[in-house]
Amino acid sequence: MVEKAVKDSIHMKVKIILLSIVSVIVFGSCGQNNANISNIPNVPVNLTLNLDLPQYQDLSFIGQYVYENGGNKGIVVIHHTDGKYYAIERTCSYEPFESCNNIEVNPEMTRLKCGTTRGGNFEPCCGSQFFMNGQVLQGPATFPLKNYRVQKSGSYLNISN
Repeated sequence: MVEKAVKDSIHMKVKIILLSIVSVIVFGSCGQNNANISNIPNVPVNLTLNLDLPQYQDLSFIGQYVYENGGNKGIVVIHHTDGKYYAIERTCSYEPFESCNNIEVNPEMTRLKCGTTRGGNFEPCCGSQFFMNGQVLQGPATFPLKNYRVQKSGSYLNISN
């Protein structure tokens, strides 16, 4: 009888320890995820692009892109080499409140870069570069670019957040 009570006590302590470990992992990771959220302002986005219209026909081809109004500093819509469409916020995730931290496509390298084109010349800002899906290629940025949801329905792209 005493042995059973001792075993039950040990099992209870093991359960409490395991529950504590799991709680630390779960709640600790939640805090870390929140710490990794970029501080690009949230702006409502709800756009529909008709790919049959002349200004969007190039998006039928992989590797093509267009700039659109909307979002915080604009949106670049890309028909990526993976066949998917991406709608990416044109605000750099590194110091997004700096006026020069705009995202532009570097068509020669199929990359996104941080800076502004003025008078036909590109002026880099922070030097960050991103893959065409918004993931960081080169810092100082450590966060990916904000992606908006894209749903294709026939010849329409619906972009929203």
